[in-house]
Amino acid sequence: MSLIKTLLSGIIVLFATQSLALLPEDYLRSNDLEELKREYQLMKEAVNNPDLIWVPSYTADGSPMIMTLSQTKEWVKKNILEEWDGNLQEYNEQYIALLFKAVESSKATKQKIKREILPAMASRIKELEAKQGDTLDNQEDDYYHECPKINPDPSSGSIKRFYQSGNKKNYRDCYYYRTSHPRANSLFLETPYINKQKDGIQLEYRYKQKFNLYYLSQRTSYSNGKFDGIVDYYSVTKTGAVYHREQRSYVDGKMHGDQIVRWPNGKTREERQTFMNKSLKTRYYNKEGKLIQCYKYDSFGKATSCMPKK
Repeated sequence: MSLIKTLLSGIIVLFATQSLALLPEDYLRSNDLEELKREYQLMKEAVNNPDLIWVPSYTADGSPMIMTLSQTKEWVKKNILEEWDGNLQEYNEQYIALLFKAVESSKATKQKIKREILPAMASRIKELEAKQGDTLDNQEDDYYHECPKINPDPSSGSIKRFYQSGNKKNYRDCYYYRTSHPRANSLFLETPYINKQKDGIQLEYRYKQKFNLYYLSQRTSYSNGKFDGIVDYYSVTKTGAVYHREQRSYVDGKMHGDQIVRWPNGKTREERQTFMNKSLKTRYYNKEGKLIQCYKYDSFGKATSCMPKK
């Protein structure tokens, strides 16, 4: 049992430290454009592959292993069975717990690479291309990376598509409010595509006329056309304040991890733990933050109360 406890307690810490070590400082200082492009593409393919899990190897150098989901399951079983001395039910619970943490930690590592490392590498590539004169560096190419907040040419319509330079399969769609809307020509939907599939962060904006408020209403993470990562929802209170209403977590299109719904005062309203579309435990709270209901679910989806005994 000691090995299991070590794995369960250490896996998050290992991923947190290893993800920081993954930053390719040498590449960010490199002047070798072609090498940097190759490394960028390889890393991008790895983090966008939903079947690849980044797992701590517990080797002397502390380097992580990259395995498929099926290989990860076998790795977890092997490590549990080596010293297992409990009953079958405890084994299943520990197996699910460890596999859950492995997938969660891998997801966190991939998100860090997507949000911090890949953009830094892309910026360095663009910088080197500009120095070597290999890019046009025109306005349209800039819009491929980020939609302009105001429609750059309303006369040509409210929907714009900006392609990656030299690649018609990668593009960004930008939708704008029509000229008759109170927020005329303002951006309301921004969606990136890789190989003609949604990939990256989609942003959706809304306008609340009562408060003359233009705000981000939804932030969705996609990979290969599926939900992958965090989906955030924002709403407006009765007094006109924007609050983080809901946060959902996905892996390869399946709900996985902590799902959270909040009251307008910011306190948690519902908290649900999920594992690849299956609910494990759900807690409900009142507006003051007091736990009022708790349910846990077995492998068949049957719910039983998990409220603390008084």
